[in-house]
Amino acid sequence: MPLNISNQQPVPVLPSWSPSVADSSTLKNSITGAIIKVKNYPCDFRVIKKEKSLSDSVKSNVHLKSHSYIDSHISQGERFRSLGMAVTVVYNIGKDGEVKKEAETICKKHPKKQDNDISLYHSLNKRGQDFISTSFLKTNSQLDATNYAQALNIGHDAKNGVLDPFLINTFQEVWQLRNNSI
Repeated sequence: MPLNISNQQPVPVLPSWSPSVADSSTLKNSITGAIIKVKNYPCDFRVIKKEKSLSDSVKSNVHLKSHSYIDSHISQGERFRSLGMAVTVVYNIGKDGEVKKEAETICKKHPKKQDNDISLYHSLNKRGQDFISTSFLKTNSQLDATNYAQALNIGHDAKNGVLDPFLINTFQEVWQLRNNSI
């Protein structure tokens, strides 16, 4: 049960050895109670923040939202797995080119062990995080949200056993256009 300290006097945040410990008038701001949920996630904070920003952009765009299956991706981990799955699909069946080489680099950096489902989830998460890190952190493009939404769509479909060559090709082309525009 959270502690309610709203009726209590502000507590000075000074060390006990400070001469003005008893003088709370020296504090500019009083301390207020707040509950902060912290999630320990083994990922660069910039990647988490950028992915959340892209997710919010897709959710606010009616056209991207309907084609990305963003609402079926409840957690950030699920979105990372779908992104990782999209990168894996490009690596496995995509057309040769710069984007396939990027996908290959990401997939080889985070290989999966064939005998372990947990390893698969972990490697897909890492691949999704690397996709955000290598593609979206350095610069911004007008194609960011579109490319992100396409990756979610391909990842979602791949998890359900559906591979659309046209969609995969379009994703690769937009990924390449995005890379060329920055």
